[in-house]
Amino acid sequence: MKKLWVLIFIIFSADAQAYIPPSQFIIHKMALKHAGFAGVKLKNKLILQPSGITFQETVLIDFHARAVRSRISDNTGNELYVGDHHFGLVDFLLFESNEAQLSKHLEISDSLWLGRKVETAGTKIAWVLGPKDDSKSQLWIEKDQFLPFRFLSNGKKIGFQFDSFRFYKEFPYPSLTTSFKMNEKLEEPYYRVELVELHLIEEAKGLLELKTKIPSGFTELGKASSSEIYKFLNDYHKF
Repeated sequence: MKKLWVLIFIIFSADAQAYIPPSQFIIHKMALKHAGFAGVKLKNKLILQPSGITFQETVLIDFHARAVRSRISDNTGNELYVGDHHFGLVDFLLFESNEAQLSKHLEISDSLWLGRKVETAGTKIAWVLGPKDDSKSQLWIEKDQFLPFRFLSNGKKIGFQFDSFRFYKEFPYPSLTTSFKMNEKLEEPYYRVELVELHLIEEAKGLLELKTKIPSGFTELGKASSSEIYKFLNDYHKF
């Protein structure tokens, strides 16, 4: 009898380890974490790599309108760029609460598998949405917390990694976002976003600033920037 129970335990343990939930369930769990707020105001430090050039960014985001206003300055506070735009891929990952919209805009295939990423701090186990090859986008979601961990877009031409999530009134947000370009099998660092401040906005009246139209684009100082800085600022919110 004892041997029988051991055998049953082994069988059920193996089944539990092999179980992979439906992909839509995982997207639902991730989107649900973003519900309950009207928007957010962020202050970020941007670091262009490998040059190490730094920028300051303030961002106001309306979750329901999926609208973003970003102001980027150099490290002495001189404004270089002001932009209003709709959600990009990273915005949908970190702020979208509607699972149908999240699935639609990420354009992830239904293929789901269990992946492992070895890092200095240890091995991370994640649900991976998307094919195992380079043909389409991949979204890595931490297995236990249902938080986005890595996103590889456009056939791995560019990717994002999200680290050190903190919770603000149960709303999760990464303290560090790293962007990298894919060159063959190598990941070339592109830029880092370090969170400085985060303030959640619970009511729409806290987002009235976004109703006022402002000139969007590069300031005169931004236009005079080096080609490296100009290209980065021009590309930054395209993702």
